[in-house]
Amino acid sequence: MENNTLWERDLLAENYKNAAFMNGDIAAVHLESAEDEAFWNNMLQHHRPGHYHFIHRSKSKKGMDTSGRSVCLSFLGYLDENFFVCIDSDTDCIRKGHNSLAEKFVLQTYAYSWESIICHIPDLQDRFSEINKKPKRSFDFSEFLNKYSSVALKGLALAIDCEQKLDDNILKNVFSFFKKQCTAEEFENNGEGYIKKVSNQLNQYLAQKTDTVIKKNIKILSNRGITESNAYMYVIGHNLYDLIVYIGTRCCSSKDLSFVNNILNDDYPLDGYEEVDMIHRDIKTIIGS
Repeated sequence: MENNTLWERDLLAENYKNAAFMNGDIAAVHLESAEDEAFWNNMLQHHRPGHYHFIHRSKSKKGMDTSGRSVCLSFLGYLDENFFVCIDSDTDCIRKGHNSLAEKFVLQTYAYSWESIICHIPDLQDRFSEINKKPKRSFDFSEFLNKYSSVALKGLALAIDCEQKLDDNILKNVFSFFKKQCTAEEFENNGEGYIKKVSNQLNQYLAQKTDTVIKKNIKILSNRGITESNAYMYVIGHNLYDLIVYIGTRCCSSKDLSFVNNILNDDYPLDGYEEVDMIHRDIKTIIGS
């Protein structure tokens, strides 16, 4: 059974490479889902403009038609510059730091997901101010996200155990406090009430660990490339993205103006900060500049 599984991976990989070659595509690229295509295509076009053969679904090792990160990674050993995969880092960076997988022909976000990346400070605020000239409600995304990130770092520090490993149960419980929506009261003063509520809930967990342990864990996270300035990008799930969409939609001045399409997703950031710069580095390693 195992040999059949290996043969199927090999056969699928060759089929994808051949299809890309026959169509004159630069390469075949397997994604976690169709929703990821716009982001990764934007990044790849910055290096080698042209058409890529994007794949959103494949047979799982059990023969089921499926998608996701595990399906992408099941092709390890059959990847090269003609067929590579793009994945969200999920919690990998929290666990092990920013370790490149480019030599295995894997591109990753170096944040929990690409949705986290496009909420980048201060790009988000700049795009919001430029496009939404007369906001229905004012909101300083930079101020909010800086405070959000500070609280998120404490949440991440709580989830590091005594062996410097990530406790998934604590991580899930901690980030359940980071709701995807906020009340009208929590929205006021650039989300001051939301941050205060999350901080108060986290304090119940923080009281169970000494300041020395929290500082030690923050140092561990710093060594893994996660600091107060970027911790918001590692909040699990799509809690950050969904919250920003909720707030931004409330602020848009016109029904004809979509916060998601016209502001958040309109122009993905291409460079200027560490996570995206690392993606560029990996793309150059795989397909050149």
